[in-house]
Amino acid sequence: MYNNMSNYNSKDLKLSINRTLVIIDWDDTLFPSSWAVYNKINLNSESDRIKYSGEFQKLDFQLSQTINRISKYGKIIIITNALLDWIRLTLTVLPKTAKSLENIDIISAREKQQNTNPLILWKTRTFLEVIKSNSGVNNIISLGDAEYEYKALINLFNDITIPHKYLKSVKFIKSNNYQTAIEQIIFIRKEIKEICKKKRHIDLTFEKA
Repeated sequence: MYNNMSNYNSKDLKLSINRTLVIIDWDDTLFPSSWAVYNKINLNSESDRIKYSGEFQKLDFQLSQTINRISKYGKIIIITNALLDWIRLTLTVLPKTAKSLENIDIISAREKQQNTNPLILWKTRTFLEVIKSNSGVNNIISLGDAEYEYKALINLFNDITIPHKYLKSVKFIKSNNYQTAIEQIIFIRKEIKEICKKKRHIDLTFEKA
């Protein structure tokens, strides 16, 4: 992330599930919105929901399994620039995922920040608010497809309220390819334990095949 981040922590930090926070984006991270737009899928249309029911069922299974897996290693908070009504609509085709998210906070950075801050700062401000409300956190993982998440995480580097912490970024590919979305979700499920337990900063980016 930064050239000098490897020297930031001079000692190993004690990591635990209670000190680990996993912040996840929604669009093109958990839900493949670009794929839905590319295929002109209308989630309010019964015919579209039936037409793509197989894809939704597969996505639902993979997402619910991944969310359940991540929750074993840290507290999950979803921070999105989308409106909450959009999240609720997408979850109508993802019943297993909706069940997995019942006790997980979903925050719309747009709804919290749009009247006071420009778009580029929505997630930065929201990340800071979330960190301040989760005292004791020292292991912060961000999963997202946009620069907004990356910049919001980087901003925490200079946050003196958490003088010692590990910042870990995993940047997804924004793609209209359904299989790419599924593969990224599966990868996270397989690697999240290792990502959470590493005692160093991490900067990972998915690459297009």
